[in-house]
Amino acid sequence: MRRDTGSDRVDQSTVPDLRDRGRPASMRDPVLLLTAASAGDPEAWEELYARHAGRLVLFLSWLPTADRSLSPQDLAARAWLMAASELPRSRSATRDFEGWLFGLARRQAVGRGRTSIDGRRPRIEVDADRSRGRTGSPTGSPAGHARVDQLQRALDDLDARHAEVVTCVDVVGLSTRSTATALGMTRVGVRLVRRRALRRLSTLLDESLQRTGN
Repeated sequence: MRRDTGSDRVDQSTVPDLRDRGRPASMRDPVLLLTAASAGDPEAWEELYARHAGRLVLFLSWLPTADRSLSPQDLAARAWLMAASELPRSRSATRDFEGWLFGLARRQAVGRGRTSIDGRRPRIEVDADRSRGRTGSPTGSPAGHARVDQLQRALDDLDARHAEVVTCVDVVGLSTRSTATALGMTRVGVRLVRRRALRRLSTLLDESLQRTGN
């Protein structure tokens, strides 16, 4: 968990990607990429998948679900299918594809007609940092798994909306903009909720550490 400085996260969609060197313009420019994907270009969809798939599964791994029989991978697959169907006629997707995609996935997890899921989230069995493309993470160790479990239990004790904001920004690494899009909030609302949630989460984690003596 990083300390809240009150500043916005950098929107990763505006950061040049070194992998883009030598790629066609349609694969580098977000507007051209989404235009190509809307037209059914398989290479464009492969590019979108490469950019977002790992964090999407990570997000769903930390999110409580209405149907426990569905894995994060199942929910992500449904979100991608829905994205392929809805992208050609969605204005929201062209403004913030990442936030729009995560919003679709969240609705798959929450269930139709509901706005949030209260209750305990499934225990994480994946290496969260590895899902983000990192290696050598301590989450693969017993101590790392204990820290992940500790954080999950603390999130369970937060208000559902507070937990979702922390999951988006601090666990998955979405920008404030994409978090607002995914959760149907304003950017100001995301910042305010996150600030309150982090204060509460810090208290809960301190209490947990005192109980366990770690």
